[in-house]
Amino acid sequence: AETNIGITRGAKDVVLIRAALGLGGAMISNNELCTGHTNTAGQIGHIPAKLDGKRCSCGKIGCLTTEASGFAVLQRLGLFLSTDNGLEDLQRHGDALRTVLKKEKTDALTSNAISEAATALGFHSAAPILMFNPEAVILTGPLGRNPIYHQAFKEQLQASGVKADIRGGQQDAIRQPSEAAAGLALSEHFFSPSLDLEPLIAATTSNSTPHTIDEGVILL
Repeated sequence: AETNIGITRGAKDVVLIRAALGLGGAMISNNELCTGHTNTAGQIGHIPAKLDGKRCSCGKIGCLTTEASGFAVLQRLGLFLSTDNGLEDLQRHGDALRTVLKKEKTDALTSNAISEAATALGFHSAAPILMFNPEAVILTGPLGRNPIYHQAFKEQLQASGVKADIRGGQQDAIRQPSEAAAGLALSEHFFSPSLDLEPLIAATTSNSTPHTIDEGVILL
């Protein structure tokens, strides 16, 4: 969506990284989404980051998620509990991360933990980004929008030789997933020259009873 209607509109080669409790990503090459042989391309959170590191939720040791994600920030601050209880624990950790991000400007320990996680992300993602050679790198997500996290990530990428335009943080209007999906659907279909409006017009005029939003009909 960002390459069609967002901040990197027109770019053909883009890497997007989403930093939240976990890490995720996507790559656009020549305007096409890269999916990989098993449709798992972009799973940056599970690239190896530390040989003798912590065990990841996927079962492997030393995944980047254990060093650079929101979970990693909470672990550095001694706030990580467990994920044994599934969604309940995810909710608790999500609440904890939101609390942490609210106090990063006034607490040095918190800002250091955020910066260390972002530096780890920048260092370990630099190699695949350099190999991919994109026009732009977008950092988004609740953690990715944090200014300390974004700045440390950007500085590490640049120190590693990445020349791409690095976007994100609070200065860029990165679209939320729901907004991006709606905007992309409108861009691809409603504003597409191939859209045939006749069936829609016929459907809205065939019944004399006015439709309302409550009835589930979007009025054009």
